[in-house]
Amino acid sequence: MSELRSDHGDVETVFTMLADDRCRYVLRCLTEHETPISLAELATEVAIREHGTRPADIPADDTKQIHVTLYHKYIPKLAAAGCVTYDSDRGRVDTVESFDADIPAMLEAVSRSTDGH
Repeated sequence: MSELRSDHGDVETVFTMLADDRCRYVLRCLTEHETPISLAELATEVAIREHGTRPADIPADDTKQIHVTLYHKYIPKLAAAGCVTYDSDRGRVDTVESFDADIPAMLEAVSRSTDGH
């Protein structure tokens, strides 16, 4: 596992965020897309992961609520920690380039610890 570099804000803050399922879903979605993603598309992707089903089976209100919490809570926190960038003019979210290599390793470490390994 790569070591988390200290140039990404407060390491404790990053790991606190990674303890939250929704934050992990956001980071996994962003690293899988490998390009900036719209906030609306990100909300749909997170909803799919949270519900474990296809988009057509997810209530629109749930996706809308996820979109709101991403916009007001999760994206600002992840941006403040130096994990993501948010282009408000285009409504697009992306991982911070220098942070891309660290995210998969951190997600793997958190997954192992929550799985009891």
